[in-house]
Amino acid sequence: MGERRGVSPPCAGKAESTAGLRRAARQAVAGKPMMLGLGWLALRQAQEALKSGRLEEAQRLLAHPSVQGNKRAWKALQQLARAFAERGERHLRQDDAGSAWSDLA
Repeated sequence: MGERRGVSPPCAGKAESTAGLRRAARQAVAGKPMMLGLGWLALRQAQEALKSGRLEEAQRLLAHPSVQGNKRAWKALQQLARAFAERGERHLRQDDAGSAWSDLA
């Protein structure tokens, strides 16, 4: 049978993406900026944390330097701010002013 051109083996893409992740991790450890690096992963984790109500975790992930400046990160930050405000309002309705202030501070 003839050789099929332009078709890469199924594992080729995985190896390339794994190598890219390792390179980005080495750059992060060395203090160099990560190109595309792990920002997309941190953003994805932040979105999942928001959906699950883990606001502090989402805030920590969105503060990561690799996420800064991303258009989707800005939308996630807006959602995070709304979620903190809503949680603060819930605390106020439960007469827990201290927790409400800590969500807004």
